[in-house]
Amino acid sequence: MKTKPKTCFPCVLLAFLTLQVNVLAPFCVIHTFLPDLIDQKVSNIVNISSLIAFLPSSRLSAYSASKAALCAMSNCLRLEMKVNHYDHIRVSTVCPQFVTTGMFDGAYQNEHLGHFIKECVFPDNKPEDIAREVVYAITHEKEEIILPRLVGFLLPFAALFPRVITDYLFAFMGGGHGMDGFKGRGKEWNRSWRLEKREKEEEEVVVTKENTVIFCNVK
Repeated sequence: MKTKPKTCFPCVLLAFLTLQVNVLAPFCVIHTFLPDLIDQKVSNIVNISSLIAFLPSSRLSAYSASKAALCAMSNCLRLEMKVNHYDHIRVSTVCPQFVTTGMFDGAYQNEHLGHFIKECVFPDNKPEDIAREVVYAITHEKEEIILPRLVGFLLPFAALFPRVITDYLFAFMGGGHGMDGFKGRGKEWNRSWRLEKREKEEEEVVVTKENTVIFCNVK
């Protein structure tokens, strides 16, 4: 008989480290450079949060909490700049879905999710795509960008429904079983991971009948 786990909650150390990386680190960086930004004519602070800050997901409690805290910090910082008449300092938050860096390999890709969820709610996003959104946020003075934009447009309407309905909707969108197939980078967690993966994506070895090897670009 299969027994249920006593808890799916992350250990305290893991939660603490997640908060350190996603909340305390940006806080310290901003605190260090803010005096210099005040002296500039125009300054921009862009924090990278996550769509998970708004979509509750099983097995992502620490990560989701840290990204939600980063959004709250950005909003407070933006208000503080306005109150203190530092209007030249613009604070933006970009909240993308998972980016294809390998950190969330296998997440939201299992059989529990339909094609619409995989393609529209959690499509593949490359780091270059997020970089373009950061540039867009700066050049267009956007305070917050939620990706994909369809989800960002629908999120405010979720607040109008009772919690029992939103819990069902979030579970349907992957909040219940989205992390069941999670693999992450595992042992591939190193600086050369992305380069190695890109090389594998760009080239594929094809063996012909004459046993000759051809390298084909599969982009």
